[in-house]
Amino acid sequence: MVWLSPGTAASPPSAEQPLSLSENSSAYFVKEVRPILQKYCFECHGTEKAKSSLRLDTSKGILLGGNSGEPLIQPNAPSKSYLIQKITHEDSEERMPPDGPGVSDSEQKVLLQWIAQGAALPESMDGANSFYETDHWAFQKVQRPAPPVAGKTNTRIENPIDAFIDYRLVKEGLTLSPEADRATALRRLFLVTKGIPPTPKELLSFLRDSNESSYSNQVEAALASPRYGERWARHWLDIARYADSNGFETNRERKTAWHYRDYVINALNTNKPYDQFIEEQLAGDVLGEDAATGFLVAGPYDIVKSPDITLTLMQRQNELDDMIHTTSTAFLGLTVGCARCHTHKFDPIHQKEYYSMQAVFAGVQHGERAFEKKLPEDTQKSIVHIESQLASIEMELGKLKKAAEFTKTKTQQTKRLQVSSQSNEELIDSVKANAIRFTVLASSSGQPCIDELEVYDDGGNNVALASNGAAASASGTLPGYAIHQLKHINDGRTGNAYSWISNSSGSGWIEISFLKEHSIQKIVWSRDRSGQFQDRIPTRYIIEARTQKDEWGTHCRLKQSGPFSKQARFPCLSQ
Repeated sequence: MVWLSPGTAASPPSAEQPLSLSENSSAYFVKEVRPILQKYCFECHGTEKAKSSLRLDTSKGILLGGNSGEPLIQPNAPSKSYLIQKITHEDSEERMPPDGPGVSDSEQKVLLQWIAQGAALPESMDGANSFYETDHWAFQKVQRPAPPVAGKTNTRIENPIDAFIDYRLVKEGLTLSPEADRATALRRLFLVTKGIPPTPKELLSFLRDSNESSYSNQVEAALASPRYGERWARHWLDIARYADSNGFETNRERKTAWHYRDYVINALNTNKPYDQFIEEQLAGDVLGEDAATGFLVAGPYDIVKSPDITLTLMQRQNELDDMIHTTSTAFLGLTVGCARCHTHKFDPIHQKEYYSMQAVFAGVQHGERAFEKKLPEDTQKSIVHIESQLASIEMELGKLKKAAEFTKTKTQQTKRLQVSSQSNEELIDSVKANAIRFTVLASSSGQPCIDELEVYDDGGNNVALASNGAAASASGTLPGYAIHQLKHINDGRTGNAYSWISNSSGSGWIEISFLKEHSIQKIVWSRDRSGQFQDRIPTRYIIEARTQKDEWGTHCRLKQSGPFSKQARFPCLSQ
């Protein structure tokens, strides 16, 4: 054993003051002396504080002493030891500790005896020893307290928990709320256990059930429901910081994260023991539960790495810190994460212990790994059945897809071409008619204009020409323009100088009557076949044929194909 006075180097003990380093004296310190130092000194000279640069919670601190300039301990010489002088000082302002009655006579005797015997210290004692003597709740032994005696609230004591509720109600001067009706009770049960309300059918069945154990049966059924695990797994998944994506700025999807989610759900539904639940999440890969270890890497993960080694190492440190922090808060009830940078100020955790814990997780890496798990036989049969159903459905979908594609093709074939100012053809099934009427419902601008309307029979003859005896009539003609006359609609000349313009904005009609009935197959019309003018184009219209019975009907069954546009033709009705 050696001792140091402040500001001096270590020196061997003198022959006049031999040191005793017996195992018994060290044990005496641990059992008798240290509790006294902890009681009076650690608050100011311990882990949290080190006034006068003095620490009394470690062997090294006691040997070094403080910055007072006096040796703290002189083995075998209690009266010369600065520690004894301070706790026995007559001046209250100099005496230590500064507050309270001070060290008692019996406690002083213990310190004097320890120093007189050589002031032996255990070589392994350090600050951790003092840190662990704590009343922190996480280190207290779990106890089952005896239920208090029931009060006077007439509480229905059905289990020990009710006794505690009753006791507190009496203490606070409160009474129970009225008992919930059966419908409310069932709704609460469903919402708590499954997260969904009962269906009207389930509620009605329960209300009609007069069995005394009806509610208990509902509780058992709710706990046995797969919905129970799905409902309560969410709470644990929050603790495990589970997500289906990585987080950070990329936030990419984790396509296999659901394995861990399903593990948690199944653990709740099968009532897995909690200790087994913990072990599997920390070491599931060696316990046959590979998916359970998703707990360790369920947190955010930065997939964007850097060529900067410093940044890369920091990213790795953050990954390990996430594992440590989550494991400690989930299973230990402690915030170990703070000890990453310093010895914890509240929970009794040293920085050294943090990095010791980090070593446990140092081999864990983020990544995809295959895991095998033999499924129950009934599950395998279900999978085969479902796969068979899926194949059948996919076959039906294939047939429907082909039918849809065929329909689409046919539909595209019946779509109308965008109208043109120069030439537009209407191909129809052959129909016998003695007149054709072209009714404009909308135009690109102003009054609609047509320079020529041609009607062709089966032989390819334009039977609408005035020179062939056809007569034209109209809803009206724009007055005041010699070049825009009704006679131009079927005179065989084209271009804006030989055109008809309606006297109504966006509407009007033209009718051409034939000398005799013809089989009509095609109608051709244009606004300005020379292409100089692009305005006044009819964009929505109906073409009708008059039969021998003087009945008008739309007979243009379309045969051309092409996309619709903002100037799409008005679709004609089939015959």
